[in-house]
Amino acid sequence: MSTDRKIRAIKRRFNQLGIEAMENARRHISSKYNDNSDLSEALRYFNSVTLSDALPVFPALISLACKAVGGRIENINSWGKAIVLISAAADLHDDVIDNSIMKKNKQTVFGKFGLTTTILSGDVLLVEGIMILSEAGKQISQDKACKVMKEVSDAVFEICRGEVLESQLRKIENLQPEEYREVVNLKAVVPELAMKIGATVGNGNSEEIEKLGQFGRVYGITSIMIEEFVDLLEIDELNNRLKNECLPAPIIYAIQDEKIKKMVKKILANQPVNKDVHEKIVDIVLESKEVVNLEKRLILDAKQAISQLTSINKKTREELEKILLVPLNYF
Repeated sequence: MSTDRKIRAIKRRFNQLGIEAMENARRHISSKYNDNSDLSEALRYFNSVTLSDALPVFPALISLACKAVGGRIENINSWGKAIVLISAAADLHDDVIDNSIMKKNKQTVFGKFGLTTTILSGDVLLVEGIMILSEAGKQISQDKACKVMKEVSDAVFEICRGEVLESQLRKIENLQPEEYREVVNLKAVVPELAMKIGATVGNGNSEEIEKLGQFGRVYGITSIMIEEFVDLLEIDELNNRLKNECLPAPIIYAIQDEKIKKMVKKILANQPVNKDVHEKIVDIVLESKEVVNLEKRLILDAKQAISQLTSINKKTREELEKILLVPLNYF
């Protein structure tokens, strides 16, 4: 089976495990925010334009972690619904911070409704998600519920730290890979949170919860880094990164070579990047020793995360291995 077919199979599995939680979150938004205010209109727009196309990765990870420790997943959807809303809030705020007015040829909420409405829309979804999470906590012991809420609080703080650090790094001309790697690591907290919630609700022991959380973090890092490569390969995204954000990670790594740095700097002297310039940059960056080593490191880290999952059931471990390693086959 080709890598593309394997990726499609993984997406189908994510939908199978997480679509109910995603649809519950979407119904919650459409039914609760149905008045004519700008805020409700913005939330409904986000619901129809962004969430309708979103792969329910985080709810699926909650279900997989629950299964991994032998838990029952029948009542897991409320947890997934909460995480969908909390992560959606982060996405809305992220668009403001990154000045993203378009995504996938569609206006973002920020692009259509402006800064104030977008920020407040994110605030609404964050509070809603936490309220649903608190209600879901009544299904488990008070001790476990408190642990989950602490994990959520810590995760929100990490996401915010990552955003602040990234905004500071944009001002640094000679950005080091280790500095940007810290941003990626902080932003990768949500998959870790999802796995820890699933393992906790599934009655996993402390070691299982920790190991599955570590897997989630590596999955998050891997997913973000793959998106960094995608931003390099897509000309519109690259131009937005050059204008409003840090350079894509592959470029940051590649220009650690002084020769490549001079070449890239010369090529990027005239912006926006056109098709010919874009092709030159992609070829130079992907062939650099630093980027080849980055790809190898991502694969090694993924295999290490899988190797730690010795105590969970074999079938789920093999499934987790596929969702982590298959996308890296593109390297």
